[in-house]
Amino acid sequence: MMNLPTSVSPELTRLLAACASLVQADSRAGAAWLAGSFGRGDADAYSDIDLHVLVPSEADADAIEADMSGWLAPVAPLVGAKKVFTHLYHCVTTKGDRIDVLFYVEPSHETDTREIVVLKDNGGVLRHADGPLFDAAKAMSVDVAEIWRMTLLLPVMLGRGEYLRLFHGISIKYGFILNLLVRGRGYPRPVGVKKLNDLLRPEDRQRMAEAVRVPILDAVSLARAELRLAAIVRDLGPECCARIGVPYPQEWEDVTRGRLQRDLPSLGMGDILRETLNW
Repeated sequence: MMNLPTSVSPELTRLLAACASLVQADSRAGAAWLAGSFGRGDADAYSDIDLHVLVPSEADADAIEADMSGWLAPVAPLVGAKKVFTHLYHCVTTKGDRIDVLFYVEPSHETDTREIVVLKDNGGVLRHADGPLFDAAKAMSVDVAEIWRMTLLLPVMLGRGEYLRLFHGISIKYGFILNLLVRGRGYPRPVGVKKLNDLLRPEDRQRMAEAVRVPILDAVSLARAELRLAAIVRDLGPECCARIGVPYPQEWEDVTRGRLQRDLPSLGMGDILRETLNW
């Protein structure tokens, strides 16, 4: 089926072969392929299986999804199969291995065949897509505006003493900034949620790590983390947006700056604002 790195466990190797046999035997599967790290050829010992399956009708998808554990039983017993959204399931075997299954209900399907391993293709229904499948430019522009909108709420969270809520917001914003830095290097999307090291410059990785050093969930530590992240967006955001050809939402930054300069000094955070952003 494919050449696997020696680090891939025998159990994971067996699961891959079993997935291939499963879709080959199921007449409802017009096509099936491996995406993710196994599709790209950069899998390692920690990779999960991303199994994509093309079926001709909603009735076929519904019949399979009604008993995901039963459908995957020839591959491995499951401890659970969580429906994430329409036709996408996160499945975990009783040995802790992960199999994500995504169904497409189409007569044929276009994808970047350079980044997949085809397990089945009846009648050539799987076609190579020449153009981009994901509008990364539009998504990145929206993400940057959302980062500044969330930063705008810092005085609200501090004023209410909502430190747990603020910490949660920082974690969400952290993900947006990672996406910004990766897309700003020309990648259409983060390649694997858990594999970003090679896609970030060492200096950016270090700066992101240092930004969220929060020794204790108090106002000062959380404000400093929030504003350090904002400084990363201010410093690198315009460059990232320019590389991908979208406008940087400068108005959002300006409005956020004005709000923080107005409200943070009265909350005792004026010095931290000057220290982190020189505002």
